[in-house]
Amino acid sequence: MTKKNISPEAEMWLNEELNKYKNDIISRVPFTKDGHAITIQELIQAKCDLENYNSLYNIQIKNMIKNQRGLLCITIISILISFVSIIYYMIANNNLGTDIEYLTITMTIITSLIAMLTMTFALIIRNKRKHIPDKKMSIDIFMSKWHDFEWELKQKFTPKDTQKTSSWINVMQLYLRDFDETYPQKAKDFYDVLNTRNKIVHGDINNVNNTELLDAIKIISKLTSELKDK
Repeated sequence: MTKKNISPEAEMWLNEELNKYKNDIISRVPFTKDGHAITIQELIQAKCDLENYNSLYNIQIKNMIKNQRGLLCITIISILISFVSIIYYMIANNNLGTDIEYLTITMTIITSLIAMLTMTFALIIRNKRKHIPDKKMSIDIFMSKWHDFEWELKQKFTPKDTQKTSSWINVMQLYLRDFDETYPQKAKDFYDVLNTRNKIVHGDINNVNNTELLDAIKIISKLTSELKDK
């Protein structure tokens, strides 16, 4: 293999990206007891989970491109039909019957409206595609914080005298029972971020907007901080 030279700046950037990828994989390893050494199998599973998570964006972009192309095709066809209808009306105006004249005008209006609507939807999809990188960054930040929060929860609410890790439902119930008078809306905040997390992991990314993500990041940071301070 030919050795390639790399600048110090490029090497620094590459190392940062590799460390980020490494941390992303490790963060997806399920909670383990103190003293447990993460195995290769656990890392492989975490890597698969990370790849499945990243593939959601590729699927979303492909679907957006497919929908956008379909809408543009409908727009072009509608414009062509409108154009032909107008030309036909202008050429055969004197020879048209009243019914055919109304039909031609109606067809022109309908196809023009369809063209405008489909073009509008195509532009909306295009605008969403432009904001996907920013959205992905926010989702990455949120999911990283969620993994930290989930780890802290399991560490705090898993019994120390057992080798088995408590189920997520049991941990969640214990956490919500632990009422904090200084944080009365803890349960509501928890369910809000849980709902955001579920949308992301189940591929319902389109129904998560940037405002919701930014709010969820603030809340999950607050929940984690509150949990660590106890």
